Amino acid sequence: MPTSFPGSTPLSRWRLAVMGMKKYKKEKRLIPLFFFHSHPNCVFLSVEKQKSLGFRIHDLIPYKSYARKNLGYLYAIQHGAKIIYETDDDNSPTSGKITFYQQETGDFYVYKTDSMVVNPYEHFGQSTIWPRGYPLDHIADPPSHSYMKCPKVDTSIQQGVVNGDPDVDAIFRLTRKDKDVDLKVEFDSEAPPVVLPPKTMAPFNSQNTLFMNKALWGMLLPITVAFRVCDIWRGYWAQRLLWDLGSQLSFFPPNAVQFRNAHNYLADFIDEKLLYHDSGRLVEFLINWKSDKPDFFSRVLDLSVAMVEHGFWEIK
Repeated sequence: MPTSFPGSTPLSRWRLAVMGMKKYKKEKRLIPLFFFHSHPNCVFLSVEKQKSLGFRIHDLIPYKSYARKNLGYLYAIQHGAKIIYETDDDNSPTSGKITFYQQETGDFYVYKTDSMVVNPYEHFGQSTIWPRGYPLDHIADPPSHSYMKCPKVDTSIQQGVVNGDPDVDAIFRLTRKDKDVDLKVEFDSEAPPVVLPPKTMAPFNSQNTLFMNKALWGMLLPITVAFRVCDIWRGYWAQRLLWDLGSQLSFFPPNAVQFRNAHNYLADFIDEKLLYHDSGRLVEFLINWKSDKPDFFSRVLDLSVAMVEHGFWEIK
């Protein structure tokens, strides 16, 4: 598979927004402000700057919260962004380009399966690991390797798998990884991108993901679930709503590498407990959920309220 796709663009063509998560004393802000302000394609949105943007959601988002990225999404959209590439501070594109498919529709392989969930890591050559947020009761399911080549597929959310230390859950890290040894996973770069059909899901995270214009609404991170749950719950919620737009989630061969920041795996395990308890229940709920609302925004609200009523997140 080529390392670039139609519409791939070099990093120099993108503008980077970096979000501050907490307040610092003035003298401690000088280094990041100087560094980011010295690069014309990069803007650092300190917490003071975030407040000055005037978005009504500002006062709903706590400090030291990963959900402060919501303000960055709004800032990008306000400044004309039609495509947003979401990443984290320990991830880096490997080719010097954002290598996703930046056109409205294209020819893709689509899973041919009746399974509620698929493990995309299997498709890219790693059958013994699973992504964070994958329902634990499906880990031992037989792998899905049946596909159909389909024309004019609309995939407005695209997740790239990540070499190095990919986003597996704390159960894997506590039980399958040697202590003090970094994971060095290499996915199959020759495997083609693959699309998930309606009624089939997989978790995707906020670390290496492209959102097309049609799906920018789907970036919303919830604030009433734990840090290591919020992007996964966001992803499942957005996948279900994509189907009502005639669009679908896709996974791309490795196009980034992660050098993971230091973590306390037991603390991660505790933070992820909702994933272990409720991922399977959430997937089943979403696949069976229907709305008779006539317009898309009303359906977004309808599903969001239903997720409160079923205990997946809180009303705030």
